[in-house]
Amino acid sequence: MAHAGRLQVVREDLQYHAIGCYSAMLKVKQLNRRAEQRLLAGERLDTLSHVLLGTKPQTARLQQAWHRVLFNQFHDILAGCSLPEAYDDAAESYGYALQTAAEIQNQAVQRIAWQIDTLGDDQLPRSKEADWKLWGLAGKGTPVVLFNPLSFPVTVPVEACGDLHAVVRPENRDEDPYDLVAVTDADGHPQAIQQVRSTITNGKTGRFNTLFMAELPALGYATYWLHKETRPGSPPAAPLTVSDDGTRLENRFVALRLSPDGSGISSLFDKQSGRERLNGLAAAGLVIDETHSDTWGHGLSEYRDVIGRFGQGRLTMLEQGPVRVAVRVTSFWGQSRLEQDVFLYADRPDIELRIRVFWQEHHRMLKLEFPLALENGKTCAEIPYGYIERPMDGKEKPIQQWVDAHDETGGVTLINDSTYACDVLDNTIRLTLLRGAAFADHYGERDGQSRYMEQGESSLRIAVCPHGSDWSPAWAVRKARQLNSHFPLVYETYHKGPLAQSGSSLDIGSEQVVMTVLKRAEDGSGLVLRCAECAGTATDASLRLPQMERQWTAAFGPCQIRTFLIPDDPALPVLDLDLLERAQ
Repeated sequence: MAHAGRLQVVREDLQYHAIGCYSAMLKVKQLNRRAEQRLLAGERLDTLSHVLLGTKPQTARLQQAWHRVLFNQFHDILAGCSLPEAYDDAAESYGYALQTAAEIQNQAVQRIAWQIDTLGDDQLPRSKEADWKLWGLAGKGTPVVLFNPLSFPVTVPVEACGDLHAVVRPENRDEDPYDLVAVTDADGHPQAIQQVRSTITNGKTGRFNTLFMAELPALGYATYWLHKETRPGSPPAAPLTVSDDGTRLENRFVALRLSPDGSGISSLFDKQSGRERLNGLAAAGLVIDETHSDTWGHGLSEYRDVIGRFGQGRLTMLEQGPVRVAVRVTSFWGQSRLEQDVFLYADRPDIELRIRVFWQEHHRMLKLEFPLALENGKTCAEIPYGYIERPMDGKEKPIQQWVDAHDETGGVTLINDSTYACDVLDNTIRLTLLRGAAFADHYGERDGQSRYMEQGESSLRIAVCPHGSDWSPAWAVRKARQLNSHFPLVYETYHKGPLAQSGSSLDIGSEQVVMTVLKRAEDGSGLVLRCAECAGTATDASLRLPQMERQWTAAFGPCQIRTFLIPDDPALPVLDLDLLERAQ
């Protein structure tokens, strides 16, 4: 790097152009996000199976799947500006990648689960006469193994399948529609549970899943036990309430108020800081006129021409229990309907929005608005392997999995599962959900033959995460990785095995550093571990892979990416690699 001192330093966006591309064609952007996340997770779990059990890594299959994903990131496909026929092809390619990743992931978790000692010292007869699906006895229960592909521990909601009725039912429960009545961890501690509707609709039984919160170790797994009879003891109760009319939701972290007419969230009071975080109606659907825009958004810098707001709706109670409460917020505009299922859990301040949009508008854009109560607010958003601070100027800007606005007292982070555009002005964030633009319209003839994107039903998820003054981008990164991850589960039987009922295969001794890749090296000489610093400040991390008996310390600069080779030969040291896996 002899000329490094003369290289230009750029601290702002590169090639800010064609703002419509950040949000055009939601469905292809969703497929891309899901494929990327599933391939990365599948590779990590496949590598975990290789480390624990010596199975052969599926490197070649993963490479073929990545070829499909990367091809669709070509200009105009992922940008959302191509023809409908191109998106038919893209969906097939993404489907190949998603199916391949799912198969690799499923094979990996099944192999690991089979090697877990779920029997212990018991000698229990197995017979499908007791239960045709849930092979468990009342005294022990049935094991379910849950997996975490992330590099940090998580607590996640789990819905255990409710369609597990016994052939021989317990006495006095013939009229009970619920099948699973208790869940315990590997140490026998009872967990708070709640019966929630499944997607099954037929019959009194099978329509309910059993919801509980599972604590999963970093890059590892944990075993929980499902019971058809009550268990001794009870989990500690956490305060969680919802009013009869659905307008008030509250736990020990936040108090939430919903507008009775379904137009949005009217209050978000942060109990930890003692502050109201909103300065107006939040999660409100705005209709933006974009008749003046082509599909690309050429020559434009903003979409802020509001011509309507969703409202005149209703609230519907969905769930009420010790684990979470949920209210459906339904609102209308024109020929379109917006449904937002608002979830509040007992153990966290985050509010999850599961959104369904029934869109019937042409040359109209849907944004979700969040006005925040800030003084001298600042905003920043995730970019690949980092974050960027931007002015609150109302311009349409690209984001990755999160955007934040805060002041000295704290603020709110908005996390998404498929949204890549927003604008921020006067302490108000507007997330761009979808557009009713014509396909590949470069100011062409707009007649009755034009076809429009996003017509019909679309679904997406957003998490609203209030925080205090100790906020860090690394905190947002972890929240976002969790929202965008799937945590596989395997319903198991009783068997002996060399693995304990829970285990972790990676420890990174810094909350500022996350793993992005764990894989076999391209030359087959060992494992490759790639990590990134996420807080924007230098730190040291002690990295440990216990199954390989490897431990080392690495220094990370702000937002630095480091790639390590862990040789199969334990006598060889851990090496630094570049992104192409060449030794440095």
